[in-house]
Amino acid sequence: MRFAVLFLIFVVVIPDLFAQIFRVERIGTEQGLSQGSVYAMLKDSRGFLWFGTQDGLNRYDGHNFKVYYSDPDQPRGLHGSFVNSMLEAPNGDLWIGTDYGLNLYRRQSDDFVYFPTKNAKTPEACTPFAVDQQFVWYWSEEEGILKMDYVKKKKQLILAGVSHNLGLLAVSNATKFGKDGKLWVCLSKGLMQFDTATRETRYFFSNHPQNQLGNATTVLKALHAQDGLVYLSHSLGITVFNPQLNIFKNFTNLNQIDLREVYDLAEAPDGDIWIATGGNGLLRYSKEGNVQQFLHKKNDSNSLSNNTITTVYVSNDGLVWANPDPLGINLLVASGNKFRSIKYVSEAPNALNDPNVRTLLAVDKTHLWVGTEQGGINVWNKQSGQIEDYITHHPSKDKSIPSQSIYHLLRDQQGQIWVATYNGLSRYTGGGHNFENFFLTKPQNIGENIIRCLSEWDPNHLLVGTENGLYIFDKIRKTFIQVKGLEGVNILWVDCTDDGKIWLTRFNESAWKGTIHENQWRAEECILSGGNALSLLKDLRRKCYWIATNVGLLQYKNGKVMQKFSTKDGLGNAYVYGLLLDQQQNIWLSTNRGLSSFNPESKKFRNYQMNDGLQGYEFNNRSYLVDNEGYFYFGGTNGFTFFRPSEVRTNTFQPQIQLTELEINDQPANIGSYIGETKSLILPFDQNTLSLSYVALDYLSNGKNRYQYRLVGLEDAWHETENAFVRYVRVPHGQYVFEVKAANGDGFWSDAIYRLNLTIAPPFWQTWWFILINVVGVAALGMVLFRLRIRQLELRQRERLDLVVRTQEAERKQLATELHDDLGMRLSTLQMYLSEIDMVQNSRVSKLRPILEDAIMDIRNLLQDLNPKLLFEYGLRVAVEDLGEKLNVMDTLRFELLWFDFPEKLPEAIEINLFRIVQELVSNTLKHAKANSITLQFLQRDDQWVILYEDNGCGFEMKPFSSGFGLQNIENRVRLLKGNLYFDTAPLKGVHATIEIPYQKNANL
Repeated sequence: MRFAVLFLIFVVVIPDLFAQIFRVERIGTEQGLSQGSVYAMLKDSRGFLWFGTQDGLNRYDGHNFKVYYSDPDQPRGLHGSFVNSMLEAPNGDLWIGTDYGLNLYRRQSDDFVYFPTKNAKTPEACTPFAVDQQFVWYWSEEEGILKMDYVKKKKQLILAGVSHNLGLLAVSNATKFGKDGKLWVCLSKGLMQFDTATRETRYFFSNHPQNQLGNATTVLKALHAQDGLVYLSHSLGITVFNPQLNIFKNFTNLNQIDLREVYDLAEAPDGDIWIATGGNGLLRYSKEGNVQQFLHKKNDSNSLSNNTITTVYVSNDGLVWANPDPLGINLLVASGNKFRSIKYVSEAPNALNDPNVRTLLAVDKTHLWVGTEQGGINVWNKQSGQIEDYITHHPSKDKSIPSQSIYHLLRDQQGQIWVATYNGLSRYTGGGHNFENFFLTKPQNIGENIIRCLSEWDPNHLLVGTENGLYIFDKIRKTFIQVKGLEGVNILWVDCTDDGKIWLTRFNESAWKGTIHENQWRAEECILSGGNALSLLKDLRRKCYWIATNVGLLQYKNGKVMQKFSTKDGLGNAYVYGLLLDQQQNIWLSTNRGLSSFNPESKKFRNYQMNDGLQGYEFNNRSYLVDNEGYFYFGGTNGFTFFRPSEVRTNTFQPQIQLTELEINDQPANIGSYIGETKSLILPFDQNTLSLSYVALDYLSNGKNRYQYRLVGLEDAWHETENAFVRYVRVPHGQYVFEVKAANGDGFWSDAIYRLNLTIAPPFWQTWWFILINVVGVAALGMVLFRLRIRQLELRQRERLDLVVRTQEAERKQLATELHDDLGMRLSTLQMYLSEIDMVQNSRVSKLRPILEDAIMDIRNLLQDLNPKLLFEYGLRVAVEDLGEKLNVMDTLRFELLWFDFPEKLPEAIEINLFRIVQELVSNTLKHAKANSITLQFLQRDDQWVILYEDNGCGFEMKPFSSGFGLQNIENRVRLLKGNLYFDTAPLKGVHATIEIPYQKNANL
């Protein structure tokens, strides 16, 4: 179908009126582009625009450029200044073709890998044209067509001898894989179709002997369109080729537009073809067969920078990027849903002859009168969009308007048109440029005839505001009557309402509401003191008036100002000129900084500026109008803007966010990867002052983005700002998530939130392992100190026990000595005396002798207990054996001693204590146990000396804190020896005692 339409283009002339309106933005070296000749363009999967120039590679985010210049001396730098082609790999890396060879831009590390040509000493141009997860296909000026396995870094020559020299018209090779899967190789003349599987070849538009179709042509660009057609650009125009039908058609013009030197072609997502020419600007050929031409216009910033377009690229969002070589980039944005403006263009035909539009009036369905500051009345034709007539002052013609300065145009209830000028009042009488003029004073007194504003008071009278007071103009008598009370006052604005009230502004003084009675001004209320009111709008729905002033928008209701809205409420600028109400009951305001719309219900403003298509930033008072078709008009200092409010839709594009820079402690971060590709970041505790730069990838809003950000974990509330930068100082250690989102130029917030997981590691003294070590260390230290304290207490206790034991032993020895030396001696002497008495003669003496002998024996036994000489002379074993022999003498008790690898000799202190322990155990058995058997074992086990004592007596019940003195004595002596004592006993089960004494080396020495 497209091919058939192409043939019909030259039979039917398509009108040059094209429905789609475009906004043109100029982006050049002033905005940061490295160089003005752009020969390669690419929008990547992240949303960045990349531009290859004659001097480096540029990355653009809609706000700023980042430039990568050629630096062959750096291993990871870009090799080659002239970037001619770009291709994105599936992983997001970019393959870059330059005049120096092939480069791979690695996104994660933000650097380059260079792949030299066969002869690295004489680098040649390369053009990559296809890539997948493993292979990249590229054309080399030196080697031909190659396929490289960039994973294994091995390349394979596919076709040799197919290279041709590049030039200013062909900066890259147009070789591509076509829609048919075959390789279409661009030769020095024509194309070669190459089947990579069968290696079959076909030639078209070539000088090859096997050429199948067309004359030999130097192809600059081969565009394989979605519909299967191949568009070939060349110095003579465009050739449209159908490979399936093997037919073609050459075109040297479109819609009578010369197509010589077509440098580039691009297809938009909607199927439109964009054509870059070498002198006729940029053309858009729609799939319906319409042609639209974009040209450079003098003094019109909303036009191409020049008419030589070398490169054109259409991104996946439908934006058109063109290079008006060498003036950088022109971005074309479809903006038909916003505003259209008629701007002043110096010396342009059929255009405004003066930029300053003071007043507007729709005289019929087709024509709009545009009153200007110095150019009279410009008659604009709505259908053609051009100025078709100029109504100006001619001194020699009495019926011309009296001045070139037009301040107010008014149509009264009778349909008469009145004109307020710098030199009097005029009424349009029809018949071309015929007017009837009226003056306050004689015509030569020009300064006294400055009329600023008009208002219809009643069907027969106008109110005329001048720089010298307010006048009533009688339409019937055609006379001026000065209003008393306002003589000499500069009246800037006057308006009448249905209730007979008159509203007026005394220039830069005040605004008032009042009445006129018998030509006398009667002021009723001061609406605004010390300022200017410029427009009045009646709001029937809300039963109020809206007043435009130089300090904002006022709502007037029930005889007083109810509300005031200014910049703090979202209004773009506080100096408001005109007010219009649309069908949705929104108020449109012209200001000193663009247009604004206001929703009185939500009390929210939307502000529009030049990049939305306005004539300029500044508008004028009395220069606003709504016509019968619902178009709104606002005049300003560079023309006028018109639109239908229902067609001004909110831009719902959701900009994505990218991080662009990171500084840590106010120094560029060195985190081992590019911050824009980093999803999580772990930093030491002392690297906790962070500066993050981010950007909204938005090419529609012309930099008018707003941002919201927060650091989750540190703050919950969002912070809103225009700045694409945030700094956090001394962030405490912890885990955080940095979140940021953006709004487009219309204030529409994106749902997408960029998140960076951030961990600030704690200082080592606050880490869990350090805390654990400290806890364990403190606990261990506590245990050590506790044990030391216990040992100290035990030592003290042992010292006290030792002192007690030594004291006891000393007392025993002392007592034994005293008993032996004193009582024993006396008993022995008494025995000697008794032995000399005749026992027969004295029966009493005979009875006394056995008692004395028992006493002496008891004394000896007591002395043995108090001071066991056998223990001191022969050691523990002998002493215990002696104790056993004495027990075995008794018929009622059997004592058994077992000695297993126990030292024969121990230090005296140990032996004394062990012996006393055995004595105490035996004594308890004899006194309480009613036992007939005692077993005593001495043995050495592991690193302990063990004494096992057992009797078969009645036993006893162990109760805490109820041990008798004997048991306490045993426990004290065991503790003194640093040993352990264990009792196993119960009533009727005998007594089993185990005593463990730590083994002491050389204890038997």
